[in-house]
Amino acid sequence: MKGLVFREFVRWYEDTRGRELTLRAYRSLPDTLRAHLDPDREYFGLLAASWYPTEIATAMLESITWALTPEQRTTLLRTGVEHAVGVTLTGVYKILFRTLVTPERHAKYAQKIWDNYYNTGIVEGRMLGENRSEQWVTDWSGHHPLLCELSIWSLTAFHQHMGCSDVKVSRSACVLDGQRSLRSGLQPEAAGCRFLIQWRSR
Repeated sequence: MKGLVFREFVRWYEDTRGRELTLRAYRSLPDTLRAHLDPDREYFGLLAASWYPTEIATAMLESITWALTPEQRTTLLRTGVEHAVGVTLTGVYKILFRTLVTPERHAKYAQKIWDNYYNTGIVEGRMLGENRSEQWVTDWSGHHPLLCELSIWSLTAFHQHMGCSDVKVSRSACVLDGQRSLRSGLQPEAAGCRFLIQWRSR
């Protein structure tokens, strides 16, 4: 996982929830993962351009959400992602993003956009209509339920920054559905995660 959005999420969490809760999430990591972070540096020394094991993010997310209700967890993930994406798209970058990136281009270049954040996963995007598209993610070895939920809010934030209004993103399939089917001896219906994106005209 690239440090760009992860670092900004950690920054937002520490600024809003406090250092102690953030350290608690850090301490929940096994030693092998802690070795990638430095608790004595600001935001654990996370660098925007560096790559980190996905397990660091998933373990910390599990730590900060385990005692939350589903509604509280959703609010935390949505708000954190909105902040993190917003920080990475500020100033001239925000203007360029809104000018150059459209839902059509987002669908066309879904893999290239994905590769800026993850180093595993095959992504296909396609338009389903004037104000609807879908994104299909397969071979995502770093998949985790919380990262999958984060994808919903990331896609929402990206389309909002494109200038789309009333954006709604839903997950119509998840790789976990296929895994559960296999364990039950059934034919898996999902070999990946499918996200449906809808919005009003820009």
